[in-house]
Amino acid sequence: MIERLLPLALMSGMGAKGYEKKDVVTDKMKQFVTSIERVVNYQRISTVAHAIELAMIDENPPKIEDPKIFKATVRELVGIGKKGKGDASKDYWGSELRIKVKANTFVVFSAGPDKKWSTKDDQSVMAEIIR
Repeated sequence: MIERLLPLALMSGMGAKGYEKKDVVTDKMKQFVTSIERVVNYQRISTVAHAIELAMIDENPPKIEDPKIFKATVRELVGIGKKGKGDASKDYWGSELRIKVKANTFVVFSAGPDKKWSTKDDQSVMAEIIR
């Protein structure tokens, strides 16, 4: 998918008099690809949050506060990770997703492209537990 969008990134690097310097175009392409990756990752963690939200309706919901149970639950519920297509318990860049549960809400966190926690590129999705 991202590969299909690279020509658009190249076009965004064009200046009024034609192509800009190679390093300017390269930087713009990197920024464009990163923004697409962030959208893909947000969709991924939104899917995880929604799957957990649905699972919590059950009479015996999974105890998602435990990181090991959370990881197994996500893999089972989302279905990503089968046949080598990625691990649903990880974000787009391969970092383990985290969850924080408080009362009837929970938040699924991603470390973002820098793979470091508590930085400005982290992403999160909040959902409500309905029973």
